[in-house]
Amino acid sequence: MKVYVVVDACSGEDYSVDDPTVLLVTTNEEEAKQFFDDEIENWEDGMTNYDSEVEEYDSGPVYECTDFEGDSHRILKIYAKEVE
Repeated sequence: MKVYVVVDACSGEDYSVDDPTVLLVTTNEEEAKQFFDDEIENWEDGMTNYDSEVEEYDSGPVYECTDFEGDSHRILKIYAKEVE
């Protein structure tokens, strides 16, 4: 069975530099992708001065966003892992 894990890490003025946070664990790939996309849309909603991109890697997509006004940086990733 394969599980999909959406992991989040934020840093900046309003965030402590803590370990990444697990936002979702599911066996449904489409659910993980939809959650990932929704999380990006919600994060960027209302931002005006930011730079972001999603890059596809063999291990899964990675979203990175720098919010210049809010002085924050966020990384969001989907990990796919085969489990027994």
